[in-house]
Amino acid sequence: FQKLRPQKFFGAPNPYTAEARIRQLKKILEPQEIQHEQDQVSLASFLFDREADFWWTMIKESRQVAELSWRQFEELFMEKCFTNSVR
Repeated sequence: FQKLRPQKFFGAPNPYTAEARIRQLKKILEPQEIQHEQDQVSLASFLFDREADFWWTMIKESRQVAELSWRQFEELFMEKCFTNSVR
């Protein structure tokens, strides 16, 4: 995973960056054939830094992220990046 040099995500609420980040993560994760969605979520969240890492810490404290599906992760991520004004 790290050999593919995925970019860190800092948490800016930018829908274009968010969509690009999800696409990048899918491109990296799919060929690796990671079977468990929870492992995919763990790898993706490993790339969070600064504001995004703080947000993810709050999510972990309020939800059972060990059981989070990729789809649920993607929805949470997009909610975070699409501010109310953009929606």
